[in-house]
Amino acid sequence: MSPNALQVMLKRRNMFFLTFLENLCLYLKQIINYPLILKYFSNSRFKILPKVLKSKGILLAFFIFCLGNSYAQCPTFTASPGANSCIGTDVTYTTEANQTNYLWSVPGVAGTDYTITSGGIGSTDNTVTLKWLTPGNKTVTVNYDPVGCVDASSITTVDDNSTISLSSVAGTDAPSLCINTPLTDITYSTTGATGATFSGLPAGVTVTWAANTVTISGTPTASGTFNYTVTLTGGCGTVTATGSITVTPDNTITLTSAAGTDAQSGCINTAITDITYTTTGATGATFSGLPAGVTGNWAGDVVTISGTPTVSGTFNYTVTLTGGCGTVTATGSITVTPDNTITLSSAVGTDAQSGCINTAVTNITYATTGATGATFSGLPAGVNGN
Repeated sequence: MSPNALQVMLKRRNMFFLTFLENLCLYLKQIINYPLILKYFSNSRFKILPKVLKSKGILLAFFIFCLGNSYAQCPTFTASPGANSCIGTDVTYTTEANQTNYLWSVPGVAGTDYTITSGGIGSTDNTVTLKWLTPGNKTVTVNYDPVGCVDASSITTVDDNSTISLSSVAGTDAPSLCINTPLTDITYSTTGATGATFSGLPAGVTVTWAANTVTISGTPTASGTFNYTVTLTGGCGTVTATGSITVTPDNTITLTSAAGTDAQSGCINTAITDITYTTTGATGATFSGLPAGVTGNWAGDVVTISGTPTVSGTFNYTVTLTGGCGTVTATGSITVTPDNTITLSSAVGTDAQSGCINTAVTNITYATTGATGATFSGLPAGVNGN
């Protein structure tokens, strides 16, 4: 027997008992405890009920009528985003289907605080997909007939996207430095993230994330231009920061004139063979140890040493590159030999003596320097030089 049939029958029997039973059902709905209901009806004060209802069938219908209304389905969320969500992310709320008069409550203003990407919040909608546009705690509720049920409620904290911003001095995220020189720390402050990953850094440079701070530090051991990326992990959104580190290699200097020209020997007042070097990285050069009359010059990444030495001796020279990176030098030597000398070492006048034919001359001797031998001319027959 349906609840409606029971009500019709009872109205026909006695309107007083109808009112009484409706009030009784209301009371039973409040206690909603089946064993208690049985005890309630077994109480001697209510023994009149079976007599009034005449049969067990009517009594059973009464229970069905009351308990069916007592246990009518109340709304719940069968799908919801949970405790946390990210701003700008689609989240779906779903309650039981095939109900009537859905009543949704969504906080904020549509188009400002949220948008509906599918479904809806009308009286016939049991599901809606929202995209939250503002952060904060969001409470969405839904209800439907029968009247008297408590709203189903879903509370979600919507988190804003993570952020990253340079906190070291402006420009530190695009430094240029020499290889094997410590990098000035590059730091970023972050919000929302729980960590970070890194790519593109030169060897010798490392990164840490701790307490919402990214720190890039170290000493690069490789040269080149390194475009790096910091990508935040955890939190909301895909958030990155980029920068570049330009690492300049040490200067170089290489002999390009003939082998041995950087250790040549020559006579005083005689031009040396040019000594040349190619360089990289440098913007100039200084020179030391060259003999008077010989100079050094740097132009267009080429060092040239040239000139005519006007002093004798052994000159150990050094070329030191300037500008660029590193302390880079080249060394060599120039040996300048003085002119030969010859000096009369026998008695004065022996180089202009007179004597009789067939009579030995007084030996004429000379001391020499630099020479390796001598030739003789103009001597009389019988006189020779050695």
